[in-house]
Amino acid sequence: MHGGWAAVLQHLALGKILPCHAAETITGLEFLSVRGDHSIAWIWQHSEAFNRYRGTGWMAEPCKSL
Repeated sequence: MHGGWAAVLQHLALGKILPCHAAETITGLEFLSVRGDHSIAWIWQHSEAFNRYRGTGWMAEPCKSL
């Protein structure tokens, strides 16, 4: 991953890890908690939500094509 989001994580009080403070507003992405079975490193590298977030499929236009 490149750019300004390369090292940004939000760690919520209940253990949920987000790529940014507003990520929970993106429909269709389920963010995992470190209180479950996975470490922060695993969530960052392997979780479906973080991998989809790094893509553009969830974005609406005009952001998607910028």
